[in-house]
Amino acid sequence: MKEDLDEVFVGEKKNALPVYDYDVFQNYPNPASEITVVKLNIRKATGLMIEVANMMGQTVITVDAGLVKPGMKEVELDVSSLNSGLYFYTVKAGDAEVTKKMLVE
Repeated sequence: MKEDLDEVFVGEKKNALPVYDYDVFQNYPNPASEITVVKLNIRKATGLMIEVANMMGQTVITVDAGLVKPGMKEVELDVSSLNSGLYFYTVKAGDAEVTKKMLVE
């Protein structure tokens, strides 16, 4: 009996999520009115930047945290000057980026 090689899969899972050098948690509080915090788990030293964009895709806040060491990090974002609405924050570290939603009241 011959095995169908198309059914054999060797290596990583087909639907596996990408593995990043960091984890990004949802900002809190959310919705925010003055200060919100983005919590990160950094696995290796890397350059870190956070950008906040409005619904039009315009960057309204940029935080360049520079080179950060491994460990849990919290980055505060001052959103007090933003109008109420939906925004997107993008965490960029190394070659990867993660985008999440946040509400401003």
